[in-house]
Amino acid sequence: NIFAKILRGEIPAHVIYENEDTLAFLDVMPQTKGHALVIPKAPSENLLTADASVFTPVLKTVQLVARAAMAAFAAAVSSARASSSAACRGL
Repeated sequence: NIFAKILRGEIPAHVIYENEDTLAFLDVMPQTKGHALVIPKAPSENLLTADASVFTPVLKTVQLVARAAMAAFAAAVSSARASSSAACRGL
């Protein structure tokens, strides 16, 4: 899938943050300024079947990226959404 290819470096991504557990990058079709995706590096089929241990590092990265985006774009509100779509399968 596309996320696994990004993690393997097979597809370019505008990476804005990376650590041992997560990767954050800008969306290629942003819905708003600073629209970013945060994905776990651990193999995960989707949100419902992922091991619970992946959620803490992902949420820490979401919080870090959201704060940075809010500061960079002087935004008063930030939102986060989880996805279990077909694109997430096979990580």
